[in-house]
Amino acid sequence: MTTHHMTEDARLEARTRRFDAVANRVVPYFGLALGTVITPVVFPTSPRFWLVTGALVAASAAWSWCFTRPRRPPPGRARGGGARAAPA
Repeated sequence: MTTHHMTEDARLEARTRRFDAVANRVVPYFGLALGTVITPVVFPTSPRFWLVTGALVAASAAWSWCFTRPRRPPPGRARGGGARAAPA
């Protein structure tokens, strides 16, 4: 493989990682929205349904956000992966 192909592969890999990261953050909310919209079509609803559903959707969205938000290290902290030498 030539160097040109390696950089092309690396770019494709980086693009795939970015797409996966965005998809992992968006899919839970898309599912919540779709389910909320489709449910009244399938089942009869009342104002009470929307009160309960609204609260549950908000709670689910908050729960999803808690696990899908990007985590950034605090400023000033080194990112992991560094090797350390043992003291002699």
